[in-house]
Amino acid sequence: MAGAQAGAHVVAEDGQHQLAAKKKHPATPAKAPQVPWKLKPMTVAIVQGAWSRCAPDCPMWIVANGDIAESTPADFRRVLKQAGKMKLPVLINSPGGSVEAAMEIGRMLRKAGLVVAVAETSFVGCAPGDKTCKLPPEKNGIYSGRAATWLGYCASACPLILAGGVTRYAHYNTVVGVHQFHNFLSGERIRYLETYRIENGKKKVLSRKVVSRKYTSRESYGIDKPTRRKLVAYLTEMGVSTDLVAEMEKVPFTSLNELAPPRRAQLNLVSTSESLDPLVGVDACHGLSPARNCAAVHTTAATRPMSIAVVRARGGCEPRCPEWISADGMITAGSPQQFKAVLSAIGERKLPVLLNSHGGNLKAALEIGRMIRAGELVTAIASTRFLSCEGAGGNCDPRASLNTPIAGQMEQTGLCDRECIYVLAGGVRRYPIFMREGEFTAPGSVGSDSARRVRDYLNEIAIAPDLLQRAPPQGKGPPLRLTSAELVSAGFGTRLASPAFLGDPLSCSGTTLLPNCVIRGLPKPVAGPDTAMTVVIMRGTGGCAPLCPEWIAASGIITPETPKLFEAALAQRGGHALPVIVNSQGGDFDAALDIGRMIRTAGLAVAAAETAFIGCDVRDAACRNKHPPGTPYKGMILHYGTCGSECLLVLSGGVRRYAAHAGGTIFPPVDSLTTRTAGASARQLLQDYLSEMSIMPDVLRRASTSSVANLDESDLEALGFETDSAAPLELGEADACTGSSPAANCVRRDLSATSPAPAPSAAAGLQPTAAEEMIVVRMRAKGACGTLCPEWIMAEGMITELTVQRFRAILDEVKDVKLPVVLNSAGGDLDAALAIGRMIRARGLDTIVATTEPLGCAPRDQSCSRAKPAALPYTGFTYTPGTCSRECLFILAAGVRRSGSWQKNTFVPSLDRLITHSKDRSARDIAASYLAFMRVTWNKAVEGFDTGTPELVDETTPAVCRSQVPSANCVRRENAG
Repeated sequence: MAGAQAGAHVVAEDGQHQLAAKKKHPATPAKAPQVPWKLKPMTVAIVQGAWSRCAPDCPMWIVANGDIAESTPADFRRVLKQAGKMKLPVLINSPGGSVEAAMEIGRMLRKAGLVVAVAETSFVGCAPGDKTCKLPPEKNGIYSGRAATWLGYCASACPLILAGGVTRYAHYNTVVGVHQFHNFLSGERIRYLETYRIENGKKKVLSRKVVSRKYTSRESYGIDKPTRRKLVAYLTEMGVSTDLVAEMEKVPFTSLNELAPPRRAQLNLVSTSESLDPLVGVDACHGLSPARNCAAVHTTAATRPMSIAVVRARGGCEPRCPEWISADGMITAGSPQQFKAVLSAIGERKLPVLLNSHGGNLKAALEIGRMIRAGELVTAIASTRFLSCEGAGGNCDPRASLNTPIAGQMEQTGLCDRECIYVLAGGVRRYPIFMREGEFTAPGSVGSDSARRVRDYLNEIAIAPDLLQRAPPQGKGPPLRLTSAELVSAGFGTRLASPAFLGDPLSCSGTTLLPNCVIRGLPKPVAGPDTAMTVVIMRGTGGCAPLCPEWIAASGIITPETPKLFEAALAQRGGHALPVIVNSQGGDFDAALDIGRMIRTAGLAVAAAETAFIGCDVRDAACRNKHPPGTPYKGMILHYGTCGSECLLVLSGGVRRYAAHAGGTIFPPVDSLTTRTAGASARQLLQDYLSEMSIMPDVLRRASTSSVANLDESDLEALGFETDSAAPLELGEADACTGSSPAANCVRRDLSATSPAPAPSAAAGLQPTAAEEMIVVRMRAKGACGTLCPEWIMAEGMITELTVQRFRAILDEVKDVKLPVVLNSAGGDLDAALAIGRMIRARGLDTIVATTEPLGCAPRDQSCSRAKPAALPYTGFTYTPGTCSRECLFILAAGVRRSGSWQKNTFVPSLDRLITHSKDRSARDIAASYLAFMRVTWNKAVEGFDTGTPELVDETTPAVCRSQVPSANCVRRENAG
């Protein structure tokens, strides 16, 4: 008997095998239907707060990031079992997924009595699914991370999990939305031959062979009656209004009904829009009522043996930056010896002592306190975040910092309780305001030897022993809880003012300097084959031909041969008044004087800035050898650069001098200068030269015989090194050569004869344009930012279906880092653009319209890209304007902040002329729903897509990483390639 339903039998009733044997060709299996999207299964894990300042106890929570798959309930069961009896809040960030799985998880969480919140979690160190790292055994499967409770995305089926929380948090900045469901049903129809025999009235199968397979699938949209009944029952069970189902039905699957905070509250889907920080924030485990989800952190800074190191702030302050002594960890018997070695190394310098300790050895604490008072040092409670290594618990030795400080940053919180407060008391000024609530016990019963030693110590440093009388002896009752205000009241602190200025790089600028501002001389540059100064004529680009700006670019260390290069460049300029753009740390003293005089004789301007080559770079020998003689290189002037030491002498030669964006402007110790001129001293030659160039001789007093003079912009102007505060990049802008009065450095050239334009080729390393197929890569700025530089996502070219996969891959790569998306595109596939836009909005990224110019290896150069390490970004810079037309505007609209005012050649199409692959809805409806979700009004004015933040383009410049609070897209890399 035959059947036609899925999984039905085709049975041979006579029980013979021959029916199968007669088939000459076996059935070819059909391909399984493809699911219209691929779920990225949700990451479910336990996370503990990674703030050093929350030690010794830090909050824990369950993170749930990603798509809700059929396997996700099993992952939740595993993690809940791991958590045991701890009531850990669940932080969810999900675009949705399986409805059945979401309701199962919601019931699971309600039964466990857990809080659920919409929030993002960023992992610190190892992340689940990262194959490159493994958690150490002592972590017990618990990851480290930080919660951003004001950010989050919970859409589609995700609100069903949110509904399961006994208390439900969603900050008013988070996105909570619903829509109709997309149902995808698949099945398999199998036909097979079965041979059997009837024995004693029962069927006995002898063999079974598949004859054919046929996969079937069916898609539907909306909420059918059985699903509606399940949803209503579930929401009623959870105490959430069943009106949520009606909210789901308001918009199709391709759009999202974003629920405003008042509506979330009306539906009882969200209990509160307040911050979840009391449960998962840095201070959640401290105070009178610590959260229930707190646990001890394994080996934290405050509880491991104390390390004492000299630390130097970072942040554009070199060569004069604040330094301090970091004392982190438990005080041991060996701590005084460490402290004595540090004091011996710093000599007479008065460095403050930053304490972060849970106490420890009493005798050692009193000894350190006496050393601090004898040295007349300041004390403060604050932890130190090490930037160049991990401090005592990591991969660096603090003892190495005695002569070379460790780079670090003061954190505005710390711990100093028990015996640590005696160390704090040693300071001549004492700042306890950053302390979280600490514990204190008396050293022993009244009259004990320990109590007598402490009273003698406090009497020495003129602090009343009242606190000892209030606190119970150790082990004789609950410890006294101390706040920073109580420490000041008891005399252990002198003021409640913030000590942040002690570690602020800006504290070492200006005329009034702190005692802990330390000048450290920069190493003398050594010229080599790759670092010796190059001097070439450059030509700007940007549609200015045949009249474009030109300049002389001088980059690298000045050598005795550099004046000859300048002579050649001055001869090649053909009498044009080309400015000199110099970027150098200095070098040969005599050569710098010669170059400066050449520049002054030629009547040229000089600017301290960096030149970026476009295409052929003079430092590339292969390119240099092929470059047509007498033809300028192409490039642009960047708005940052370096001009230090002898470079300032070259700058002095300019009839106009620009130094507004120079970094590292130091003047060397005068007696460190050497000359090859017989019978003359460098000091006298320098004095004569400065007088000749009308530079104030005060610089000779600023740079003493052994000290480096750090010159800021006001110093450069006052001393005469700077005459014009305009940005030097204006000297290379194409606009300078338009109009009736072009700039003096605008040169008319016909380059077609000497430099024919190559045919377009994807492998030629050409600059990506808005009309080629879109590339999506990670970029990193190159310039004066060291190891901490800005990064961004470059998206240039026509949008295709493949672009969606490229965006998804790059977003998976950057993980939780908020990199802005820099767009340069003429449009393309509408559905792909909408999918990309939703990814960008879900990640909370900014969008910028600008052009990205790669330096060195270009993403479209296939041979170069294959050789580049995959983990490293490309290097480059951005410049304006850029293009974002047609469908690209939908991606621009997705940015949380959007900078589109720099656009050129922009075309805003009519919604009726858009094209979609969807068979169910028109392009106009899809686009309109998308724009409504993004809260952007579609009109012919490009300004409608802009949030009025043109300064966003500055997020790709090194300057954003040199401030005290670096931009969110600043990424630290020790080797950026």
